[in-house]
Amino acid sequence: DGSDPNMPISSCFLKLALETRDHAQIEQIRQELTKEGFQLVAERV
Repeated sequence: DGSDPNMPISSCFLKLALETRDHAQIEQIRQELTKEGFQLVAERV
């Protein structure tokens, strides 16, 4: 399931599914999340 029992409690992975208007809105959301300190990662397969 991808969980790591040794991961610090201050860290987690959160998967979001959002409905957006267009690619520009996706980029805006990414920029805002990054600006607020979130680290974005590609989905692991």
